[in-house]
Amino acid sequence: MRLILMILSLFLLSSCVVHYLEVAPVAVTGDTPIEVNSPVKAHLVDG
Repeated sequence: MRLILMILSLFLLSSCVVHYLEVAPVAVTGDTPIEVNSPVKAHLVDG
């Protein structure tokens, strides 16, 4: 019974991990080309 409670406690504690993602805006001018190497969500000026 103790082993079962320990395993359940381990699962409950490991499921409470919080991941924070820090987003940094990039200053871009119209003449600067940008290469994107990872998936992104982009909010474009021209819609």
